This record gives sequence, C-alpha cells and structure tokens, in this order.
Amino acid sequence: MTMSDQHSVNLSQINILAVEHEPQLGEYIESSLRQCGGRVFLAVNAQEAFQLLMEHDFDLCVLDLEMGNMDSLAFLQEILKVWPWLGIVALTTDDHNSTRLAEIGEFRSVDKKGFDPVILERKVREEYLDKHAQRVREDGIQENMHLEKFQYKMRGLRRLMEGAMKANTLVEALRYLCMGIGHILPFAVVGVMGSDGEYVVIFNVQKEVSEKFINRLTSIIHNRYQALTGREVSRENLHIEKAGKPVVKDGESRIGSTFSVPVITGGELRGIITIATLSDNFYTAADTTFMYYAANQLSTVFAAMTHIRNLAVHDPMTGLFNRLKLDREMENNWRWCVEKSKPISVAIMDLDHFKIVNDTYGHLTGDDVLREFAKLLRNNTCKESHVLGRYGGEEFVIIMPDADHERAVECAVTFLEQVRKHVFNQKRRPLRLTVSIGLSSYHPGSGEKAEKTSEQLLTEADQAMYRAKRAGRDCLRVWSDRKEEDKDVFSEQERADKAAFKSMYRMKHRNPGIIIIQENLGLRRKLEESVAKEGYRVESYDNSTAAMKQLKKKPDEYDLVMTDLSMREKKAVELIREILSIDETLMVVVVSGYAKFDKAVECLRVGAYDIIQEELQTKRLGVTLRRALDYRRTLLENRQYEQYLMEMVRRNSAKINETMDEIKTSYNFTLEALVRLLDAREKNSGNHSKRVRDLTLLLARRMGITGEELENIGRGALLHDIGKIGIPDSILLKEDKPTKEEWRLIRKHPEIGYRVLKYSAYLREAAEIVYSHQEKWNGSGYPRGLKGEEICQGARIFAVVDAYDAMRTDRLYRQAMTVEDAIAEIKSQSDSQFDPRVVNAFMECKDEIEKLLQLLLRQSVQEETDVFAQLKS
Repeated sequence: MTMSDQHSVNLSQINILAVEHEPQLGEYIESSLRQCGGRVFLAVNAQEAFQLLMEHDFDLCVLDLEMGNMDSLAFLQEILKVWPWLGIVALTTDDHNSTRLAEIGEFRSVDKKGFDPVILERKVREEYLDKHAQRVREDGIQENMHLEKFQYKMRGLRRLMEGAMKANTLVEALRYLCMGIGHILPFAVVGVMGSDGEYVVIFNVQKEVSEKFINRLTSIIHNRYQALTGREVSRENLHIEKAGKPVVKDGESRIGSTFSVPVITGGELRGIITIATLSDNFYTAADTTFMYYAANQLSTVFAAMTHIRNLAVHDPMTGLFNRLKLDREMENNWRWCVEKSKPISVAIMDLDHFKIVNDTYGHLTGDDVLREFAKLLRNNTCKESHVLGRYGGEEFVIIMPDADHERAVECAVTFLEQVRKHVFNQKRRPLRLTVSIGLSSYHPGSGEKAEKTSEQLLTEADQAMYRAKRAGRDCLRVWSDRKEEDKDVFSEQERADKAAFKSMYRMKHRNPGIIIIQENLGLRRKLEESVAKEGYRVESYDNSTAAMKQLKKKPDEYDLVMTDLSMREKKAVELIREILSIDETLMVVVVSGYAKFDKAVECLRVGAYDIIQEELQTKRLGVTLRRALDYRRTLLENRQYEQYLMEMVRRNSAKINETMDEIKTSYNFTLEALVRLLDAREKNSGNHSKRVRDLTLLLARRMGITGEELENIGRGALLHDIGKIGIPDSILLKEDKPTKEEWRLIRKHPEIGYRVLKYSAYLREAAEIVYSHQEKWNGSGYPRGLKGEEICQGARIFAVVDAYDAMRTDRLYRQAMTVEDAIAEIKSQSDSQFDPRVVNAFMECKDEIEKLLQLLLRQSVQEETDVFAQLKS
C-alpha cells in the first residue's frame, strides 16, 4: 500500500470504536483520531462497547488487549463472529497477548509503550483500506440473498416477534425464540440464554446430537455470555431446558460451526442467541448479517416485556412492588425459608398522621411524601435480598428472608431513627414525620410451638403495627401471642393512672431504687458496687422469692430490677412476667454470661428492657441503667398526662352531655349532605337516599321498632350506598352494561361502605345494615351470601323499601311502574328475595308508604325548582 493510497482515505467517512479502560489514554486516542477527521466513540468496558456496536455501523475497532476488567481477546473473538467485516487495530505491551492475538488471526497492532498517535493513524488507514477492499469483493455474496428469500425471512421474523411478545415471562419468550428461529435459518441446535433473576439456557434440537454436543454448546454459550458481559456466571446457576428432538446416546458429538448474536436492551445484554451446525462454515456472511439484524429487532421484545412486567408488579407512584407482587414474593420467600430451615421476618409500617398531611397540604404534597418515604426505605434497607413494597395507602412492607428476630429488630429500629431524622418535602414545605412499625418473625423447624403460614406472619406483623399505633405511634412493636386483658379496662386503667401518678411523684423526690437478683455472690457484689457508684439506691438478693416479697411489699420504692438469666429457683421469663404484673412500668435488665439467642429473645418479648453480659464495664452499665430509668420516667409522665386528660373529661362530662343533641343534629346534617352528593354523582334525582331512609323508618315503626334501634336503621338506610365512593366514575356512570370485571368491582360497594363506617361508634350498627343491604332472604345475594335471619333486621326492611322505590320512580332507562305492578312484584319475591314477615308488614301499610313516597317526590321537585330560581337570581 502506497503512502498516497493511505492519505487518500478520508477519515471523516469512518466510524471508529475505541475500547480503552484507562481514562487518559482513551481520551488521547479519541482526540488524536478526531483531529484527523474520524468519528470516534469511546467505550470503557465490554458492556458499553456492545451497546455502541448495536447502535452504530462501525468500520474499525481500536481495542486495548490489556483491559483489567475483561478478557479482551475473548471479547475480540466474539465481536468478530457477529461483525466479521469489522477492522481491528490492537493496542498491546504484552508479548504473551501478542502471541495469542496471532493465533486468532492477522491483525494490525500498536505498542502502548511510548504511544505514538501518528502510528495509530497510519494503522487505522491501512486497516480500513484492506477491509474496504474485502467487502467490495464480497458484494456478490450479499447479492445472493435474493429479495424473495429476504422477504420470507422477514415474515418469519415478524411472526417470531409477535409470538414472543405474547409470552408472560422471559423464559416463555426464550422458548418461543428457540422454536421460531428454525423457520428462518436451518440449524442442528439453537440455544438462547437470558437472565431474568436466574440464568436460563433453552435449546431447540433439530438433529440427532448427543449429550456431549449439548454440554459443549452450553460451554460455548456460557463462555460467550461471560465474555460479552464481563460478569462471572457459575455453570451451577444455569437452568437448562431442551425441546425438539430428543438427545440420543450415539448422536453427533462434534460441533461444526457456531455463531452468536447478542440481544441488548437499554445498554444491558439481556440474551444471546447461538446457532450450531454439524458442518463447518455452514452460514454465509449474509446469514450472519441477517441474524444480527434479527437480534436488533428482538431487543424490542425484551424491552417491551421489561416495561410491561414493571407496570404489572410495581406501584406507579413509589416504584416499589405493589400488593400483588408482594403477595407472590411473600409466598416465594416463605417456601424458600421453609425448605432451607431459614428464619424469615416481616415488617409492616404506617406513616403516622398521614391523613393530616393530605388534608392540610393537599394530595400532591402527600404523593411527594410517599415517594420520598419509598426512596428513604430503599436507601436504608439492610440487605439487597429484602423485598420492599407498598401495601396500600401509606402502609409499606419489608420482607426479610434469612433475617432472624434480632437482625429484623435492628433493621426496623435503624429505619425508625432514619425517619425521625429525615425532613420530608424540604424544598417546598418541610415536614417532620414518624412511622409506626409492626414486626413478626418465624424460624421454620426451630421448634416453635405452632407451625405458621405466610399469611399468618403478615397478619401478626399487621396487628403488631396497630399495637404500635395504640402505644402512641413513632415506635416499634414486635408480635407476641401473649393475650391482652380486655376485661374491666376502664377500672384497670384508673388503677394504673393512680399508680403512675404516685410513682411519678416519688420518682421526682427520691433516688431511683434498684433490686439485684443474683445467685453468684461474687457477681452480685460486683453489681452492687457498680450500681452504687452511679448514685442509685440498691438492694440485692440471692433468690427471687425474697426479692419479689420485698417488691410487692413496697412497689413504689423501686424502679428497676436486675436479674440473672439462669436461676435454679425460677426461669427468667416467668420472673419478668411476675415483676411486670406488679407494675408494668418497672424496668427489667437481664444479666448473663452465656445468653442463648432464643432465651434472650424470649426475655425481650415478655417485656425485659435490655440484656447485658456479665463481663460488663461500669460505663456501659451506667449508660444502660440511665436509659432504662429515663424510659420509665417517660412512661410515668405519659400515664400522668393521660390521667390529667381523663380528669378533664370527667369534669366536662356534664357540659358535653348538654351539647350532644346539637352534635347529633350537625352529624345527621353532614351525613345527609354527603349522601346528596352521592346521589348527584349517580344522577339520581329526588334525593334517593334520604327518601328511602324516610320510607324505611315508616315501615320499621309499623313493625314496632323504636328508640336507638330505629335510629340505627334510619342511618343505615341513608348511607346504604356510601361504599360507591370507592367505585370509579368510568364504571359507575357508564351507560352500557357493566363487564364481568366491572360488575365484580360494583359488588364490592357494601363491603367498602362497611369499612368506612365500622370504626365509628355512632355508625357501628348502621355499618352492618350497609354491609347487608344487597343480601337476599334465600341466600343468593352478596357479598357474604347470608340467608334468612342471618341478615340483620334493618337490612331486610330496607331491601323491600328500596325495591319499591326503584320500581315507583323514573330512571334514565325506563319509566316508573304502576303501583299495582310494583306491589305485585314485591309479593312475588316474598320468601325468595324478601323476608315474608317484612313483606306482610309492607302490605299492611302500602297505601301509607305510597302516600309518603309521592309527598317526598314532590318535595324533591320543589327543592330543585327553588335551587334553580336562586341560581337565576
């Protein structure tokens, strides 16, 4: 090649890929070639290089053979199988690499020692001229791929993409790819490898090959995948599937030729397609080019699948897993822990007072807070294996496989502190928030009393979270199956308040008192000395019986008990329970030299404040005692404050009773306004909810119902459709007949209404009527399929009145029925849809009900007329 030939090459026509991991040298190469007019793209690793190769049509690659993070020679071999026309200029300083390079083929190289950009430019020009001449000679091969053949392959590729897009999982898509490639190109075996959490290799066998053939091909695919990604993938982690013809013992074991094409999406290698034949040099350059094009097209399949899967399993607001995915992950991790006898823990957390944030600052701010909370959760998760998700509203879940109780508590406490320190929405409206956390742990096969299920573990964590809420929020509660006392709650609370007030007073006017229970004389004296140095009053005993006798005699004199974990007379767990039964604000610190984890955890579960080792230092002991006593002081202050509030309530009870009627009237007005809005939403003219309330009350009175029961029935009738606030307008207001799925959602409105109302003492009885108003006497109703007198009386009365009102009033899709037809329909449904006793009562006062109905309809018309008149004026 003459110098004039070299200089006649215009580098501005050449796309050059430079693969160099050293930043300074990479920038030097890039700037040198660009000064000569070349279009240069720089990659620092195999991943970036392959992404660029897929996105651009390159003529040359300048490759450093001494990349620290990858096998550059293996990478070189792989890219030449996909892009055989690519010119290569190698950078090397190692004679060994130069020898290996010569074994692969003849390549131009540049010595990195004393790098000279002029030499690099010359080599690049020479390589381009040689490769350009070679491609001109091979134009005839490209022309052999006739238009009809190309169109046939394109149709096959289109069908292949359509089928893969319908797959539900990556594995299904890979299976389809294996089957479909045979319709595009002939082969002996095709293998497709991909990763979607696990590494999968799927083979489609079309020739009689042996297991040795498959093993060799697996090694080729595995090695190429590693070379292309730069990641180590263990052969043991490969999940291998075979389809097509069976692998036979005496089948062909020799591989003739192979070529591979990568499937890259979003800069990430998602798969590799490798085709193997029994013959050498079976495929033409055109075939290779077509498969490269096909792989480029198939990358859209993987991108679409990734996007769709993310939408299906992620909460769109926070990006965490949604409820559906959480349930699946919970079951999967549960099965894994059971199979491996590993512990598993679940934490459910709820942002405290989040409704106030929404009501005060608006839902947009609330959404920002939820997103920020999710980000905080991701950044402070203890392990990558933990599964994070949004359970609904402001509730979040962490599933911690292989995390025992102690580790889970540590993670939860750490996150609790992170939330306390964090300032939410700092740029616009800085907010300080707290979180309540419930935690439950289980170790399958550890000898726990009862086997659990994943659902039970979640339920326990949820209940523990509500205990944290009841305990004042901003705290962690760990699930315990110890029964809580429900009897005589108020009198017990009164006694606790008085005890707390007395203890608080004494605690402010004396040094804290500490009891030590320790059988070992030497350790007991050491503890006495350490506690006395801290300035506390101390008494010590060598047995629990004497200590408990003194504690019961003078409970107000003591604040903390230090006890040994292992005693002959009584187990530590039993002693802790006995101490807390005297005063649950007493602090218990367990001292042990060989505390087993399960015993230590049990002590904490039943109420011990802390566990310390015998080899304690005075400083550590002092810190522990101060923290425990400060915590008790806080508990007593809270009790005192609660007593103060109770006294205020008692003093003002008379005044409260005087205003109850006004509140009740206001409450009823609010409820009526709410149901008017609901009626307006559904385009129900004439105050439907208020009307059926009045008609239901009339029939209930005729049946002898009076007093509070009558009021509850009236409220239930008024609010019967309150649950429809949870049904989207697109479903509730559509004019066409609802689909099966839409009807399933509509049928949930009684349950939604019940959940809205059940927590209000004022509406608790009405909530049951709302829950049951779609039930039928014969059991064919919903949502619970109640039958006969299982349905509450108020709902049975309402059902008859609601049906009559519906038949006697005009609707958008039909006119009102006559009185005779409506009554006949009510009678025909007696003992099937309706309670016969209620139908009989209805028949006795049907004229009165019809008269009231017409009066209410006229009032509704008059109200609407008055409203329009006011609007006009």
